[in-house]
Amino acid sequence: MFNEQPDGGVATPHAVAELVVHYRRRDGRRKRWSQGTVEWPQVIGLTRTHHAELRRSLAIGRDANRAMGAPVTPAAAVAFLLLDNGHDLALIRRFFAAPSTLEDVDDNDPRRALRRVMYSFTEDDPQLAMGYMLKAWGLWVTGGECRMLKFAIEDGMPPIASWPSVELPGLSTTDA
Repeated sequence: MFNEQPDGGVATPHAVAELVVHYRRRDGRRKRWSQGTVEWPQVIGLTRTHHAELRRSLAIGRDANRAMGAPVTPAAAVAFLLLDNGHDLALIRRFFAAPSTLEDVDDNDPRRALRRVMYSFTEDDPQLAMGYMLKAWGLWVTGGECRMLKFAIEDGMPPIASWPSVELPGLSTTDA
């Protein structure tokens, strides 16, 4: 599942659902996900009940792959989790697509830092990729800045952040 082709050849709604279930099952004691421990009835159920949303998330994952070199399935899983958490589709697309238009992105923008990480990402580790994406999302929606994005599995997976009352750079309230 994790050996994706650049075109997203093995990225499927089922593969995205598997990562979503892993993320939702995380706990403080187990830092690294084990591929063999996923609850298959949960994955199948999520795939059946949210198939359209998973496919929409895959489209975002493919866009993220083109814009910043992000692995398709982990990017799609992050997009699904953000959508499922009530975040706006246009805002999620803006987060993943912005790095392709670098002239509009400040040097300290977490999306630029994420792009740097994703273009140099050589690991076949969807959990690590998702961690970087969720960390960058959290910084972006809370108005944080960074030039270099750091994330370690040992720190635990970042929660899904929401913007409190911060105005996002380059986004007016009519855009969201």
